[in-house]
Amino acid sequence: MDSSKNRKRTHNFDVEETEFLLECISECADIIENKTNESKSVNVKHSAWDAIGEAFKSSPNLEKRSKEQLYDKWRNLKAYTSRDPSCLIAQLEYQVRDLESQLSYGWQAYEQQAAQISALAAENLSLKEENVEKSRNLDDLVEENQKVKSENDKLVHIIDARSTGIKNLQNSTSHHDDEPDDELNNVKTDYIKVLQDLDSVRKEHEDLLLLLADQ
Repeated sequence: MDSSKNRKRTHNFDVEETEFLLECISECADIIENKTNESKSVNVKHSAWDAIGEAFKSSPNLEKRSKEQLYDKWRNLKAYTSRDPSCLIAQLEYQVRDLESQLSYGWQAYEQQAAQISALAAENLSLKEENVEKSRNLDDLVEENQKVKSENDKLVHIIDARSTGIKNLQNSTSHHDDEPDDELNNVKTDYIKVLQDLDSVRKEHEDLLLLLADQ
Protein backbone atom coordinates (compact mmCIF):
# COMPACT_ATOMS: atom_id res chain seq x y z
CA MET A 1 0.00 0.00 0.00
CA ASP A 2 1.66 3.26 -1.19
CA SER A 3 0.89 6.57 0.44
CA SER A 4 0.36 9.65 -1.68
CA LYS A 5 2.93 12.46 -1.58
CA ASN A 6 0.14 14.99 -1.26
CA ARG A 7 -1.56 13.23 1.67
CA LYS A 8 -2.40 15.60 4.50
CA ARG A 9 -0.61 15.21 7.80
CA THR A 10 -2.78 13.26 10.23
CA HIS A 11 -3.33 13.89 13.92
CA ASN A 12 -0.94 12.20 16.29
CA PHE A 13 -1.96 8.87 17.78
CA ASP A 14 -2.17 8.77 21.54
CA VAL A 15 -0.86 5.93 23.68
CA GLU A 16 -4.17 4.07 23.75
CA GLU A 17 -4.60 4.28 19.96
CA THR A 18 -1.03 3.11 19.33
CA GLU A 19 -1.43 0.21 21.71
CA PHE A 20 -4.74 -0.81 20.10
CA LEU A 21 -3.21 -0.58 16.60
CA LEU A 22 -0.29 -2.82 17.59
CA GLU A 23 -2.72 -5.29 19.14
CA CYS A 24 -4.81 -5.44 15.95
CA ILE A 25 -1.72 -5.83 13.76
CA SER A 26 -0.38 -8.66 15.94
CA GLU A 27 -3.53 -10.66 15.18
CA CYS A 28 -2.92 -10.53 11.42
CA ALA A 29 0.83 -9.88 11.27
CA ASP A 30 1.46 -12.85 8.96
CA ILE A 31 -0.86 -11.28 6.37
CA ILE A 32 0.37 -7.69 6.68
CA GLU A 33 4.04 -8.69 6.70
CA ASN A 34 3.66 -10.88 3.62
CA LYS A 35 6.10 -9.59 0.96
CA THR A 36 4.29 -11.26 -1.93
CA ASN A 37 2.94 -8.86 -4.54
CA GLU A 38 0.41 -11.22 -6.02
CA SER A 39 -3.03 -9.69 -6.52
CA LYS A 40 -4.61 -12.22 -4.21
CA SER A 41 -2.13 -11.40 -1.45
CA VAL A 42 -2.63 -7.66 -1.95
CA ASN A 43 -6.41 -8.05 -1.68
CA VAL A 44 -5.99 -10.02 1.52
CA LYS A 45 -3.81 -7.23 2.93
CA HIS A 46 -6.43 -4.63 2.00
CA SER A 47 -9.07 -6.72 3.74
CA ALA A 48 -6.88 -6.94 6.84
CA TRP A 49 -6.47 -3.15 6.98
CA ASP A 50 -10.20 -2.72 6.39
CA ALA A 51 -10.83 -4.96 9.40
CA ILE A 52 -8.43 -2.91 11.53
CA GLY A 53 -10.18 0.29 10.43
CA GLU A 54 -13.56 -1.17 11.39
CA ALA A 55 -12.15 -2.16 14.78
CA PHE A 56 -11.17 1.47 15.39
CA LYS A 57 -14.60 2.71 14.30
CA SER A 58 -16.42 0.28 16.58
CA SER A 59 -14.40 1.30 19.65
CA PRO A 60 -16.21 4.20 21.43
CA ASN A 61 -13.04 5.42 23.17
CA LEU A 62 -10.91 5.77 20.04
CA GLU A 63 -10.89 8.37 17.28
CA LYS A 64 -12.11 7.03 13.94
CA ARG A 65 -9.12 6.53 11.63
CA SER A 66 -8.96 5.89 7.92
CA LYS A 67 -7.18 2.87 6.53
CA GLU A 68 -4.44 5.16 5.16
CA GLN A 69 -3.89 6.81 8.55
CA LEU A 70 -3.54 3.44 10.24
CA TYR A 71 -1.14 2.19 7.60
CA ASP A 72 1.01 5.34 7.83
CA LYS A 73 1.20 5.04 11.61
CA TRP A 74 2.24 1.41 11.39
CA ARG A 75 4.85 2.18 8.73
CA ASN A 76 6.29 5.01 10.87
CA LEU A 77 6.43 2.72 13.88
CA LYS A 78 8.30 0.12 11.85
CA ALA A 79 10.78 2.68 10.55
CA TYR A 80 11.24 4.14 14.01
CA THR A 81 11.82 0.85 15.77
CA SER A 82 14.04 -0.53 13.03
CA ARG A 83 16.54 2.25 13.77
CA ASP A 84 16.42 1.85 17.55
CA PRO A 85 14.37 -0.99 19.06
CA SER A 86 14.92 0.44 22.52
CA CYS A 87 12.57 3.28 21.63
CA LEU A 88 9.66 0.89 21.30
CA ILE A 89 10.67 -0.75 24.57
CA ALA A 90 10.76 2.65 26.27
CA GLN A 91 7.33 3.47 24.84
CA LEU A 92 5.90 0.18 26.07
CA GLU A 93 7.46 0.70 29.49
CA TYR A 94 5.83 4.12 29.63
CA GLN A 95 2.49 2.55 28.74
CA VAL A 96 2.97 -0.05 31.48
CA ARG A 97 3.73 2.64 34.06
CA ASP A 98 0.71 4.63 32.93
CA LEU A 99 -1.56 1.60 33.25
CA GLU A 100 -0.09 0.75 36.66
CA SER A 101 -0.76 4.32 37.80
CA GLN A 102 -4.37 4.10 36.61
CA LEU A 103 -4.78 0.75 38.34
CA SER A 104 -3.33 2.11 41.59
CA TYR A 105 -5.64 5.13 41.48
CA GLY A 106 -8.64 2.90 40.76
CA TRP A 107 -7.76 0.60 43.67
CA GLN A 108 -7.43 3.55 46.06
CA ALA A 109 -10.81 4.86 44.94
CA TYR A 110 -12.29 1.40 45.46
CA GLU A 111 -10.86 1.15 48.98
CA GLN A 112 -12.20 4.61 49.88
CA GLN A 113 -15.63 3.72 48.55
CA ALA A 114 -15.59 0.39 50.41
CA ALA A 115 -14.69 2.19 53.66
CA GLN A 116 -17.52 4.69 53.15
CA ILE A 117 -20.01 1.89 52.46
CA SER A 118 -18.83 0.03 55.58
CA ALA A 119 -19.24 3.16 57.73
CA LEU A 120 -22.72 3.80 56.34
CA ALA A 121 -23.71 0.18 56.99
CA ALA A 122 -22.53 0.43 60.61
CA GLU A 123 -24.40 3.71 61.08
CA ASN A 124 -27.53 2.20 59.54
CA LEU A 125 -27.33 -0.79 61.90
CA SER A 126 -26.93 1.52 64.90
CA LEU A 127 -29.95 3.59 63.84
CA LYS A 128 -31.97 0.42 63.32
CA GLU A 129 -31.15 -0.83 66.83
CA GLU A 130 -31.99 2.60 68.26
CA ASN A 131 -35.35 2.60 66.46
CA VAL A 132 -36.13 -0.88 67.78
CA GLU A 133 -35.38 0.29 71.34
CA LYS A 134 -37.53 3.40 70.90
CA SER A 135 -40.35 1.28 69.51
CA ARG A 136 -40.12 -1.04 72.52
CA ASN A 137 -40.19 1.93 74.91
CA LEU A 138 -43.14 3.40 73.04
CA ASP A 139 -45.07 0.14 73.39
CA ASP A 140 -44.36 0.15 77.13
CA LEU A 141 -45.54 3.75 77.44
CA VAL A 142 -48.73 3.02 75.51
CA GLU A 143 -49.45 0.08 77.80
CA GLU A 144 -48.78 2.20 80.90
CA ASN A 145 -51.00 4.93 79.51
CA GLN A 146 -53.84 2.43 79.13
CA LYS A 147 -53.41 1.39 82.77
CA VAL A 148 -53.47 5.00 83.96
CA LYS A 149 -56.55 5.68 81.87
CA SER A 150 -58.27 2.65 83.37
CA GLU A 151 -57.43 3.81 86.91
CA ASN A 152 -58.64 7.28 86.03
CA ASP A 153 -61.97 5.90 84.83
CA LYS A 154 -62.36 3.97 88.08
CA LEU A 155 -61.70 7.09 90.17
CA VAL A 156 -64.18 9.10 88.14
CA HIS A 157 -66.76 6.40 88.76
CA ILE A 158 -66.01 6.48 92.51
CA ILE A 159 -66.27 10.27 92.59
CA ASP A 160 -69.61 10.17 90.85
CA ALA A 161 -70.87 7.62 93.38
CA ARG A 162 -69.53 9.65 96.34
CA SER A 163 -71.05 12.84 94.94
CA THR A 164 -74.42 11.12 94.73
CA GLY A 165 -74.01 9.90 98.31
CA ILE A 166 -73.13 13.38 99.58
CA LYS A 167 -76.14 14.89 97.90
CA ASN A 168 -78.38 12.26 99.46
CA LEU A 169 -76.88 12.91 102.91
CA GLN A 170 -77.27 16.64 102.51
CA ASN A 171 -80.93 16.18 101.62
CA SER A 172 -81.39 13.82 104.54
CA THR A 173 -79.72 16.04 107.15
CA SER A 174 -81.54 19.12 106.01
CA HIS A 175 -84.58 17.71 107.82
CA HIS A 176 -82.62 16.83 111.00
CA ASP A 177 -80.58 19.91 111.86
CA ASP A 178 -80.17 18.85 115.48
CA GLU A 179 -78.50 15.52 114.61
CA PRO A 180 -74.65 15.29 114.50
CA ASP A 181 -73.08 15.56 111.04
CA ASP A 182 -70.00 13.36 111.71
CA GLU A 183 -70.95 10.95 108.95
CA LEU A 184 -71.25 13.77 106.46
CA ASN A 185 -67.85 15.14 107.46
CA ASN A 186 -66.28 11.70 107.00
CA VAL A 187 -67.76 11.40 103.53
CA LYS A 188 -66.48 14.86 102.64
CA THR A 189 -63.01 13.91 103.85
CA ASP A 190 -63.06 10.77 101.72
CA TYR A 191 -64.28 12.80 98.79
CA ILE A 192 -61.40 15.27 99.11
CA LYS A 193 -58.90 12.39 99.27
CA VAL A 194 -60.37 10.87 96.14
CA LEU A 195 -60.04 14.22 94.36
CA GLN A 196 -56.39 14.42 95.41
CA ASP A 197 -55.78 10.91 94.11
CA LEU A 198 -57.49 11.84 90.86
CA ASP A 199 -55.24 14.90 90.46
CA SER A 200 -52.19 12.71 91.03
CA VAL A 201 -53.35 10.21 88.42
CA ARG A 202 -54.09 12.98 85.95
CA LYS A 203 -50.62 14.44 86.44
CA GLU A 204 -49.07 11.03 85.83
CA HIS A 205 -51.24 10.67 82.75
CA GLU A 206 -50.03 14.04 81.42
CA ASP A 207 -46.38 13.06 82.03
CA LEU A 208 -46.90 9.88 80.03
CA LEU A 209 -48.45 11.84 77.18
CA LEU A 210 -45.39 14.13 77.14
CA LEU A 211 -43.10 11.10 76.96
CA LEU A 212 -45.15 9.70 74.08
CA ALA A 213 -44.86 13.01 72.23
CA ASP A 214 -41.05 12.95 72.58
CA GLN A 215 -40.74 9.51 70.96
